[in-house]
Amino acid sequence: KAALSALQKEDNPGWKVVWDEDTGVAKRLHNAKSKPFSGKPQDAAREFLSLYHALFGLSSDLGNLQMQESEKTPLGERVIYRQYYNQIPVVGAEITVHVSDKNSIFLVDNRCIPNIQLDTVPSVEMNDAISTAEGALSVDASNVENASSELVIFPNGPRQNLAWSVIVSKKGLIDKTW
Repeated sequence: KAALSALQKEDNPGWKVVWDEDTGVAKRLHNAKSKPFSGKPQDAAREFLSLYHALFGLSSDLGNLQMQESEKTPLGERVIYRQYYNQIPVVGAEITVHVSDKNSIFLVDNRCIPNIQLDTVPSVEMNDAISTAEGALSVDASNVENASSELVIFPNGPRQNLAWSVIVSKKGLIDKTW
C-alpha cells in the first residue's frame, strides 16, 4: 500500500486500486490519469511500470516482461506485456497498460504473478510430452502432420507448475492443443 501512496503523492491523488487478495498486489489501477510521458505509447507504458513496479509486484528492471502487442483504441493505445520467468512464458500472466493520445496512463490491468519460485528444469522430456499428448488425444502417430511444444509456467492457484504446452496437427483435422 506504500507504493500506492507514493503514486498518489508523486503523480495523481485520484488513483484507485483493486487489490489481489491472495498476492497483495494491484490487479487494477484506475480512476485517474498520470502525468504525460515522452516518446511512443510503449515508452510511456514501460516508464510508468518502471516507476511504480512495486505496486504490481514486478521487478524494478521489468526484465520479466516482454511486449506482446500494442494496438490503437478509441481512447489512445493499449500496450500488453507478457510475463516470463527465466525466459519461460507464464500462461495468462499479462499486464495491460492503457495510454491516452496525450501519452498519459489511465488504466492498468495486472494478471502477473509476483515472486515466482520454481525449478525450470523439466522432469519430462519434450518428446515424451508430445507422445503423451498424442496418446491423450487418441492421435495415431502415423497420422500426425506436425507436433510442436513449448515449455511454459502454468499457474495453479497459489502455486505454479512447469509444463509442456503441446500442439498436435493431425492430417485432415484442425490442430488440437493439450
